[in-house]
Amino acid sequence: MTPSLKPPTPLWDRARRPLLETQALETSRLWLSSGAWGLLMLGGVGRGKSLAAAWLWHRLRDEALAVASRPAGTHADSGRPIYRRAGDTLWLRAREVQRLEWAARSEVLGRCATAAGLVLDEMGAEDERVSAAIGDVLEQRGDARLRTVMTSNLGGGAFLKRYGDRLTSRLRAGGVTPEGGAQWAVLVQGEDMRGKDVEPTSEEPRENEDRKATPDFMAKILSEEAPEVAAMLGALVRRTSEAP
Repeated sequence: MTPSLKPPTPLWDRARRPLLETQALETSRLWLSSGAWGLLMLGGVGRGKSLAAAWLWHRLRDEALAVASRPAGTHADSGRPIYRRAGDTLWLRAREVQRLEWAARSEVLGRCATAAGLVLDEMGAEDERVSAAIGDVLEQRGDARLRTVMTSNLGGGAFLKRYGDRLTSRLRAGGVTPEGGAQWAVLVQGEDMRGKDVEPTSEEPRENEDRKATPDFMAKILSEEAPEVAAMLGALVRRTSEAP
């Protein structure tokens, strides 16, 4: 079965809620504003890497939508604006590649190589032959400076051995540390955050109460799905709700 190329539903939902400020999330915020092409988060399980990556997936998708909302030019005859199609923002777990037949694997990796944004989760859970194919995709993305988020439970030495210096050298193009390492290859440390990574709320909404089509709720949904049209459509919803 071909993977959905979207974050798993539990991660999708949690990443849209207020999150505790973990090292992984803080690193993700800094990387997002840096303009660097790639972020690699290494470290043990339960450190919040995948949740931070899901948070970034939403932001990379918003970036792609914002680019598509801006005219890329005008028609020579009519003078009307020309808009780009929003680029794909994909999510893939490395072990999912392992399960695909050759043709499906080639199709999925081909899409990942050119997507506007990509999150590649749990790198290192696949065999070495698949690792080589994934490494090729990431090198292409590095050369094209396409926004890419990578997570792995491997340590730095094991990751370098598995994927080679060609990938890490491209990561260094996004910035280097005083020691000469890649600035955005980060070892995420700290306590196990599983079950603790979402901020508690003082009052849980009753079932379906938060899904009423109120102006504030609709404006919130609109702002999450398409920020560049939120103000216009939010105002329309308010006028409609206030009409006698």
